[in-house]
Amino acid sequence: MSTYLIITVAIVCLLLYIVFFVNFVFTILSLLAIRATIGPLRNISISFLGLNLNLLGVFSLLVCILSISYLIVKKTKFKNSFFTLYIIFCFWCLISIFYSIDKHISIADFFRIFSPIMFYILILNEIKENRHINLLILIVILSSLIPVFYGFYQFVTHTGFVRHGIMRINSTFMFPNSFGFYLSLISLITLNQISLERQKQMKVFLFSILALNVICLILTGTRTAFIGFLIGLVTYIFLSPKKKYMLYIFLLIYLVLLTQPQIKERIFQPIKSLSVLQKKTYPITIKSNLPKKKELWEMNTWEWRIYYWKYVWQTFTKKPILGYGIGTSKLAIYQNIHRKALIPHNDYLRLLVEVGIIGFSLYIISFGFLIFDFIRFFVRASEHKYRAYYTLVIAVTVCFLTIMVADNIILSNTFLWYFFSIVAVSYNIRKIELGLV
Repeated sequence: MSTYLIITVAIVCLLLYIVFFVNFVFTILSLLAIRATIGPLRNISISFLGLNLNLLGVFSLLVCILSISYLIVKKTKFKNSFFTLYIIFCFWCLISIFYSIDKHISIADFFRIFSPIMFYILILNEIKENRHINLLILIVILSSLIPVFYGFYQFVTHTGFVRHGIMRINSTFMFPNSFGFYLSLISLITLNQISLERQKQMKVFLFSILALNVICLILTGTRTAFIGFLIGLVTYIFLSPKKKYMLYIFLLIYLVLLTQPQIKERIFQPIKSLSVLQKKTYPITIKSNLPKKKELWEMNTWEWRIYYWKYVWQTFTKKPILGYGIGTSKLAIYQNIHRKALIPHNDYLRLLVEVGIIGFSLYIISFGFLIFDFIRFFVRASEHKYRAYYTLVIAVTVCFLTIMVADNIILSNTFLWYFFSIVAVSYNIRKIELGLV
């Protein structure tokens, strides 16, 4: 059975490779259309040359091969600070594999870091015309329909992600958090498109999709996605000329969120946790163990995070310059505390542990340049429609950087594919505005 599966995958990959070089735009748009739906492929694995690969990993690897082939054939050059710094960051992650404490984990996570920027290359060079840009944005928005309806199916049938007696929908994603990240991004993109749309019927259609996405976002029970989305929304409203109109949407979404007791409790939990931790302390030393299992269960998720981050920081300080290798934070923390460890639930700390100060600085500076570029574009924009896209990029980047504070999103490939897609087309929109395309 495995042999037939390998042959089938090889044929599909070959056909996709051929189609790609026949019609670049069609292939790119097709990949975007299916990316949010093919998550279950991660549950199907094949063995090849002694390696176990899941089909979702094969998919990402194929995109890297397509993009590298594209670069070789087209001999493409880039003049983009964000791209340059992110590629240097990827190169540093590649170097980290050689000194990694687990090279197999590092190789897999390197491709998770690398594949989104490769897809960015394809879009930046091929999706340049207005009609293609508009079609791409519509496909990105419509990509949420199957995951959203499957999410509602999980909610109705109680077949979602159940942990500690709480049911949260995860749809085609591995975890509810990943689904929540994706929905926060798609919701902001949809909101921007509503503000630009002139046809009433299309506006109503997009607003319906936005409503479905926000409801599903609530049902994921993902606090970091809620807060990231709300902060991104506030950023968008602040920069939008239609502040009054957008403010009504924000208030409506905020009220919907707060009508759910569980959501309300989770949103305000961090503030409560800070006051509780001032009264309740746990001794932290390099040789100390984590609290007893009973004490951990008594902590809420924010108390646990704040406590656990101290151990993550201890792990980082032992190898602050180079880190332990991309993807190895969980194993590195385990070696430090000598007990079962988890991923840091803070991507800033995670980067510090895995790729050290050098890798961390490259990553943060690259996104600093991204925000700087689009603030500059926003200030110099000649028309509202251009300014709206630049506002969107700033808002989704703020959303992304907010989520990083308390969750693991830097390896969330589905989110990053769509995020980098919007960034790439927005750079091309700037070229259109300047008459360079």
